[in-house]
Amino acid sequence: MRGKANLLTWLMFAVFLLLTAYTTVLAQDITDDTNDEYEAITVFAKPLKDSYAISQHVPLELVITNHSSESVYTTVDEKGYLMTNVKVEDANGVVYPLSVPDPPHLPPRNWWVEVDGEQIFVVPVIKIEPNQTKIAVIQDALVNCHNQLHAGTYDLRPSDIDIIHEVGFIISRENLSPSLWIDPGTIATRSRHHVNKLETTLVEKIIYVDDDAAGANDGSNWENAYTYLQDALADANESEKPIEIRVAQGIYIPTSYSDSNNIADPIRANRQTFQLINGVTVRGGYAGFDEPEPNVRDINLYQTILSGDLNGDDIDVNDPHDLLREPTRYDNSLHVVTGSNTDATAVLDGFTISDGAIWVFTSFRLVGAPAGGAGMIIFSGSPTITDCTFTNNVTGNSGGGLLIYDGSNPTLFNCKFKENYADRGGGMCAVKNSNPTLFNCTFSDNFVSDEGGGMRNISSNPTLTNCIFSHNSALKPSIYSSSTEGGGMLNFLSNPMLTNCKFIENSADRGGGMYNEDSNTELNTCEFISNMASRNGGAVYTNNGQLIAKGCTFKKNYQGAIEDYSEIGSIFTNCTFSANSTLYNGGAVSVTNAIFENCIFTGNRALGYESGSGGAVHIMGGAPYDEILKFNNCTFSDNWAKLGCSLYCTRPVGSIYVNNCIFWGTEDQINIDDLYAAPTFVCYSVVQGDWEGRGNIDEDPLVANPGYWADANNPNIIAEPNDPNAMWIEGNYHLKSQAGRYDPNSGSWIIDDITSPCIDAGDPNSPVGDEPEPNGGKINMGTYGGTEQASKSYVDESF
Repeated sequence: MRGKANLLTWLMFAVFLLLTAYTTVLAQDITDDTNDEYEAITVFAKPLKDSYAISQHVPLELVITNHSSESVYTTVDEKGYLMTNVKVEDANGVVYPLSVPDPPHLPPRNWWVEVDGEQIFVVPVIKIEPNQTKIAVIQDALVNCHNQLHAGTYDLRPSDIDIIHEVGFIISRENLSPSLWIDPGTIATRSRHHVNKLETTLVEKIIYVDDDAAGANDGSNWENAYTYLQDALADANESEKPIEIRVAQGIYIPTSYSDSNNIADPIRANRQTFQLINGVTVRGGYAGFDEPEPNVRDINLYQTILSGDLNGDDIDVNDPHDLLREPTRYDNSLHVVTGSNTDATAVLDGFTISDGAIWVFTSFRLVGAPAGGAGMIIFSGSPTITDCTFTNNVTGNSGGGLLIYDGSNPTLFNCKFKENYADRGGGMCAVKNSNPTLFNCTFSDNFVSDEGGGMRNISSNPTLTNCIFSHNSALKPSIYSSSTEGGGMLNFLSNPMLTNCKFIENSADRGGGMYNEDSNTELNTCEFISNMASRNGGAVYTNNGQLIAKGCTFKKNYQGAIEDYSEIGSIFTNCTFSANSTLYNGGAVSVTNAIFENCIFTGNRALGYESGSGGAVHIMGGAPYDEILKFNNCTFSDNWAKLGCSLYCTRPVGSIYVNNCIFWGTEDQINIDDLYAAPTFVCYSVVQGDWEGRGNIDEDPLVANPGYWADANNPNIIAEPNDPNAMWIEGNYHLKSQAGRYDPNSGSWIIDDITSPCIDAGDPNSPVGDEPEPNGGKINMGTYGGTEQASKSYVDESF
């Protein structure tokens, strides 16, 4: 082995002397603690064929672990990546030298150098010792593909990884494209701009499933694939792990070949389920047997369905609510898939899970599991679920699409929950110390008769990133409740964290977008748009606990955006409230105890027929609370109500503090009910109509482009703010400045011919913060005061 490696090194040295501008070879000795010398080789090479476009060097770390009992060899195929900077490392992180054997089953291909027009091939084959050794290939990967990849970082999905002789892997050129995804079970993020690590394991074997296979049906290849997925799972369960099961397009029900004649037994059939297994990855979406390229994988083109319709007699319904009354589903599987008692190595990838059905009166369900989870149930398990769609599942209990229960912590990537029905948690339900993690998931058109149209969390702490909740509904009260809560999401005794999530056109009696009770909820850069409540809290309803919202947008929500009864005191930072409305009080916010920092309230309305109050904010008070309301550097513009267009307070409260704010666009900006006369301190603020207080002024703040109310059919026609059919045209509330005003559309600074009186007019005791120079050493009034987008201070040097 050592002699071959030395020979290869001398060959590389000779090539080095004649390298062209495209090729570099570097040899270096490395000595391990056994004093045996080996050679590590770093190669930069061109593609094998010039017809394949080279895009760029893509930073990539590859980790391969050998789980077999024998030494294996791996290389990188000509169809895939050309890797460099190879190192071998054991489980303790000790780096060993690279050996370069020449096993006969791997042909010499992949890397080459050119000397005087002659191609000389280099074979970088890597030996991986059993069980503990891994190899890492770091940095510099040249991509060969039919379609050129442009500059940027690209993701890979599991289907791009194929096994060579069950010991190696390649990245398939045919399947590579900028829109593909990596295996989510092994990385911390799926962001297309931050993925820099691909990790995979060598599987013991691949089992094939295709309901059209015509061969021996032993799962050995596509021709001889199992026709029942249940049989493949049984095979995998008895085999050494890890294992991958590849499932071709088609519809699969949770019965085996031996069960096929017993489907008429309803008790036996209803209890059948696809049980996930640790160390087993089940992937759908393959073309399969009798297709020109059976290994081609596309989960949309080759849809693979796991169905609970055991008899194939389900009738389609137009409204998810009708699922509960459809008799053809009474004999369906109770749980189509089960992920109980699993860990992250149990993977389900690329399936549609549909037609599970559980009824309130049913006595047939998994032992020890709660009623619910018609599509999938996870009881004390934490599997990985990727690119799966849960649809048309129904339960009269909890979790129409998915029920997570009793300390379960699954990870879901790119999953969809649509048109499922439940009494509670139409799309998904997490209960009893379960902490699911969701990336890029969508919940749409799910329905409940009680609470949590899209998702329901009870005593659980979910984490959601880049998820969307749209058109989920909780509007028809059930026998359990006189009202419904949480059209998009409901949280009770839970602490969810959401980042970059959207809630669009969800509806409920309370909390159209989200309902929180005794929960601490954190929202980061989330959007709540056009959600609706029949009572209050169009976007978010909070009853005790604390709501923390940072950089969030609340727009066009009906019956107010926020209804907040928090005792702790909610915190809103850099949030925007625009065009929200209510028939009662608090067009944007009704609150008891909160802090608002650098927020903007524009075009919000309280359209109460007789006494609508608090066009932007309605402050609720009263025992037993000791509320303190704070507004720092906020802008209120063109909000409307009959009483207090921007702020209205009724009932006694602790105190109201307003500092460095702008109130403009209509009269009666701040209205504190004299009967209860809450201590109110407004300082260093612009208040239209004036307000007594230190540093206050009554001057036009001169914002860049204030929004306005317009005719719904013609935005060029100005409308009255109390016209319920008027639409709000958004504006720009940066302060005009002759020294420079930031323009968010162009990302540049604009010079105006006039300067706002709000610049350098804020509280001298407030820190100037991140305001750009020149800032005059004093904070500006309004939303952007103290921030990087604050308008610059102007000094008239003409005198």
